[in-house]
Amino acid sequence: MLKKNICTLILLFIKFNIILTFGESEATFLKNSNNIFVLDSSIYLNLENDIILNDYVYIYEDRSCELTFDEIINSEIINQFSTYRNSETNFKSEYIYWAYIQIKSELPSKKRLGIYNGENYINEFYIILPDGEKIVKKTGIAVNDSENDEVIKYSHTIDYIFPSKSETTENKLTILIRFENYYIPHLNLRIIDLDHSEKKYVSFRQKRNLFQGIFNGMLLIMFIYGLFRFIFNKERSFIYYCLYILFAGIISALASWIMIDYVIGDNRFYGFIITFNTSFLFVISYLLFLQEFNNLKTLLPKWNKVTIFLNITTFLVIILSTILFLKHKFYLQNFIMGIVMAFIVSIIIILVIRLFLSKNTISIIFSIGSFLLFTSALIFLFTSSSHPTGRIPERGGFEIIQIGIIAELIVFAYALSYKMKTIELEKRKSQENLIQQLKENELLHKKLNKKLNELVEKRTSEISLKNKILEQQYEEIRTINEEIESQKNLAIKHKDIIEEQKEQIVGSIEYARQIQQAILPNQTYVNEILPENFILQKPCKIVSGDFYWVYKLKENIIITAADCTGHGVPGALMSMLGITV
Repeated sequence: MLKKNICTLILLFIKFNIILTFGESEATFLKNSNNIFVLDSSIYLNLENDIILNDYVYIYEDRSCELTFDEIINSEIINQFSTYRNSETNFKSEYIYWAYIQIKSELPSKKRLGIYNGENYINEFYIILPDGEKIVKKTGIAVNDSENDEVIKYSHTIDYIFPSKSETTENKLTILIRFENYYIPHLNLRIIDLDHSEKKYVSFRQKRNLFQGIFNGMLLIMFIYGLFRFIFNKERSFIYYCLYILFAGIISALASWIMIDYVIGDNRFYGFIITFNTSFLFVISYLLFLQEFNNLKTLLPKWNKVTIFLNITTFLVIILSTILFLKHKFYLQNFIMGIVMAFIVSIIIILVIRLFLSKNTISIIFSIGSFLLFTSALIFLFTSSSHPTGRIPERGGFEIIQIGIIAELIVFAYALSYKMKTIELEKRKSQENLIQQLKENELLHKKLNKKLNELVEKRTSEISLKNKILEQQYEEIRTINEEIESQKNLAIKHKDIIEEQKEQIVGSIEYARQIQQAILPNQTYVNEILPENFILQKPCKIVSGDFYWVYKLKENIIITAADCTGHGVPGALMSMLGITV
């Protein structure tokens, strides 16, 4: 481990010394101005091809992002520039970079040429002439049209008339370029033949306008088709189809600079955030169309939830992207949008494959249309770029995607027609089935009515018979009830006679009780001879077969309590005899 660390330190030391040595050499090189690009007659005869100047460029990284031209040129900083020998991946978006080059013109005649340094956020060209005069020109995405010095719009190229060898003895000029970018800054310094490029650009613009006219015309036709179908069929898939076409048209107009030219105007920088956000709205409209057209809620319920999540995520990214753009956090904005777009597109591709494997004819046709767009996008990524030569646009490249969009929309239109035809056939089949079912129901209804009538007649006959039996039983019950009522009346009459007789008997017995009580010893007499006494006599039948008798004979008191044979009236008669005795 120790040996490894020692070796590492030695290598770092050697590397440090090499850097110091070459750095000093380069600084001296700048002072001596020996590394000069010579624009001579051999190059003049081959100006149709771009002249790449990166090998003659020196670079300085401004980490403070505050240095000005005067601070660079009038200080020792100019001697801290290093030869550009690294790739663009070493550039960082958070820093500003300065490029330095010297060009000596030895052309046979003066020539108007273009100078290009990539599609950066800002390119500031400081051209220092031999007499010390300074020319400042700007290009870049963030530079408005009113301040932009592009010789041809969107070319990121300035023009300069290089003098001939015979015009002046001192024909060496110095170019200092300040450049920055919201993503990775580009160093792609070139000299361009403007006459040749302008002719090609005019031809390109004519072809572009022709293509865009055809493209937009086809979009308009399909938009009107979708709108009319929505009005007449009330199918929501058509309105999402129209929305999808609308955003496709806006993106195409932005990508081909038509909307930037005629709508956004001078503030071209805002065209980029509009393009980014419209791209995400394009995705949202696609997902809405996918959901509604494929009836995803029924066909693939789980994927329907995923699609809703993607729509919400995309909408939130639009808000976040706008905030980051307004705060000039371009690198973070670009990074987040790239990650999210890659994620969304990956999920969409998986979903489209899942729809293709669903064995649903409508979903398969939809998948084929989507695959056409995916294929065109892949072709665009692998075979084209916005500016293939890194300078004045000669071909858009985006036309490949536009062709994919048109192909996809045509397939979608066919799929919508197929779906509506399928729905119409299903509706017609349902109507025929309904009519057949109604006929079968009518026939069944007749059979049921006939059977029901037979059952009703049968039941009516049975009920009539039962009613007769019930009537007979009712008559018998009524006769029995009358007899019972007669017996009841007779019983009531006898009851009244018996109650009257009972009252007479009870009254007679009650009177006999009074007589019996009168014969028994007087209570006053008993109290006199026997003050402390009580008499308890409770006859069982009103009159009692028991009696008592009390009498005082001299000093003795005779008390008699007798029980006669029998109860009630017989016992009372015996008690009367006993008392008398």
